[in-house]
Amino acid sequence: MYNVALTLSTDGTTNRHTNYESRHVAYQHPDSGEIRVRSLGIGSAVDHTSETQVQGLKKWIEAIASTFSNSPLAKQQKLCFNSEIFARKLKCMNGDHASDQKKDYTLLRAWKDDIKYHTLGTERLLSMSGEELVENMLRANWEKMESIGGISQWERMSAEEKHTCDAAMMNAFARRLGEEAYNKLEPGEKHDMDLFLWAGCCMHKDLNAVKGGDRAMAEWWKRSGLTGPVILTNKDNAVTLANIADPKKLTVAEKRALEVSRRGGVQATTLGGMICRNKDKKKRSTKYLSVVFSSCSWV
Repeated sequence: MYNVALTLSTDGTTNRHTNYESRHVAYQHPDSGEIRVRSLGIGSAVDHTSETQVQGLKKWIEAIASTFSNSPLAKQQKLCFNSEIFARKLKCMNGDHASDQKKDYTLLRAWKDDIKYHTLGTERLLSMSGEELVENMLRANWEKMESIGGISQWERMSAEEKHTCDAAMMNAFARRLGEEAYNKLEPGEKHDMDLFLWAGCCMHKDLNAVKGGDRAMAEWWKRSGLTGPVILTNKDNAVTLANIADPKKLTVAEKRALEVSRRGGVQATTLGGMICRNKDKKKRSTKYLSVVFSSCSWV
C-alpha cells in the first residue's frame, strides 16, 4: 500500500443555506489492480470558498488519521497514517471547471509543496552531526533575533509569543533545508515528488457535443426539406404561432416567435429540468410533468 497513488474528488451543494461538502478518493489496488473508490464522508461548511474547502479537507484527514492511529488494528499491526502521508500520496485532483475547483488545486499543490520541503528538511536535520546541527541552529536563532528586533525585544515577549516565534523559526529552517535537499535531487526524483495532476469534469464537454449535434440535426432538417419535431413554444409564442393566417407571409411577430422557439429532445429535456427545479412544489410533481408533456405532439 505504500506505493498507492490517490485521486481526490470533491463536490458541494447547499441546502437551507447550509453548505455541504462530499469527498472521496480513488486508487488502484497494488495486488489485484482493481480501481477502488473510498468515501471520505460528507460534512458541512460555513461557506463554499476554496480556502474553506481545503481547510475542511485537512481537518477531515486529520480526524480520520487520529481515529485510525488510535484503533486496535493500527496499534496491533504498527501502522501509521497522517495528513503528511495523505498529501504525499495525493497525485491527482478531479473536479469540474468552476473557478473555485481550480483554486482548490492551486492551494492543494502549495500544501503538497510545504509537506515535501518539510519532509526533506526533517530528514536532513536527522542526518546532521551534532556539530553541524549546533552550527545551523545558532545561525537560525541569530536570524530570528534580528527579525524581531534584538535580544531586548525578545525579553519583553511573553512565553506564548516566544514559543510561536521559535516554532516559526524551526519551520523556516526546515523548509530551507528541504529546498536545498530538493535542488540536489535527480530530475526523475523531482518528478515523482512534484506529480500532481488536475482532471476536469467531462460534463461540459458532453454538453457542448450535444449542443453541436442539436444544431447539426436542425440544419439537416432544413437541407433535406423534412419536417422536424413539433415546436415547443412558451405560452406567449404559442398564441402568436397558432393564429398564423398565411405561412408564406409571416408578420414580424410571427417570425420572431419562430426564431426563438426550439424543438426536439434538447428543448423537451430543458423544459423538464425547468419543471423539476421549479420553486413551486406543485409544479415539481410527476402529475404536472406528465400533463405538460402529454400536450406535446411528437413527429
